[in-house]
Amino acid sequence: ALLVNSAEQAQGLLASLADDDQQAGVQTGHVRQPPKIAWLFDDAVSAPPQLGQTLFKTEPVFREMIVQCDEHLKHHLEQVGQEPFGGAATDSTLVAWMEQRSEQSWSDAAPITAAFSFAFQMALARLWQSWGVQAEVVMGLGVGQYSAACAAGVMSVEDGLRLVAAREQLLANVEAGVAANAMQPAGNGADTKALNEFESFADTIDYFPADRPLVCSLDGTVVPVHRLLGGAYWRQHCTQSPAVSESIQTLADLDCRVVMDLSIGSTLSDNVRSLWPDPAPVLLPRLAEQRDERATVLTSLGQLYVNGLTPDFAGLYREGGRSKVGLPTYPFERSRYWIT
Repeated sequence: ALLVNSAEQAQGLLASLADDDQQAGVQTGHVRQPPKIAWLFDDAVSAPPQLGQTLFKTEPVFREMIVQCDEHLKHHLEQVGQEPFGGAATDSTLVAWMEQRSEQSWSDAAPITAAFSFAFQMALARLWQSWGVQAEVVMGLGVGQYSAACAAGVMSVEDGLRLVAAREQLLANVEAGVAANAMQPAGNGADTKALNEFESFADTIDYFPADRPLVCSLDGTVVPVHRLLGGAYWRQHCTQSPAVSESIQTLADLDCRVVMDLSIGSTLSDNVRSLWPDPAPVLLPRLAEQRDERATVLTSLGQLYVNGLTPDFAGLYREGGRSKVGLPTYPFERSRYWIT
């Protein structure tokens, strides 16, 4: 697989490959069957100012999901009587934050950070799906567990976003100094009341059995296919610390050979590197502010290709009016010969 910007660059890389001089931008592999792919979704973190903006501008599928989440979130906040996370003066929430993040000091606002992390992960998942890449196993931490549940078909993206917003409202109502990922309330009345309200709200969501293995990060086990998740399950995710090592071991036991980190933060990728038993999986890089976003996802697509996955190239080139170009033939091709 080659990642190039011009015909001349392609010619040079192919020439180097023919000379057994593999250079950056060339990926090769020999496989017999497609790999089992795991998607990881990390907890909410403050996004670097420019992260996601390139994909938002250049990839319609990514942009459409961010816009849809924006509309779902505004509708939910109106229903529960809350102001937009960006403040009452803003016309939108997630889209405005995507477009103006470098100009506004919203990075420390936990609600918008959580909502954006969820929307970002869902948009990236939808982009990969449009390119023919599907996860066979999913796992998440914190807000990422809601993303993983949506990716596994447990609930709709709209309901997942509503739950994330309700979770952030819960965290805003508990005592100051409580950890975001594991509240572990001391049993006082205010915390218990907030948890009860969240659990009751979570019980109003429509849930479905997972359509693929969903690793519960609380204990590292796969959620049974017959179990419908409900308010009690999501309440536990607010009060208990994740079992990261056990969850990663489960991914290894399920023979996941390619791991894709769809998160903003780097915690899960670092954990995979340090905790995964030998042999290590192919760990595809997450998006980072210091790297070209489109080059990052296309390089990952190339790695998937040389590891046995055939992308949906029609989906990849849906925009831009691209066309196939015939490569030079090899000797004797398209020629007729008589043997005498």
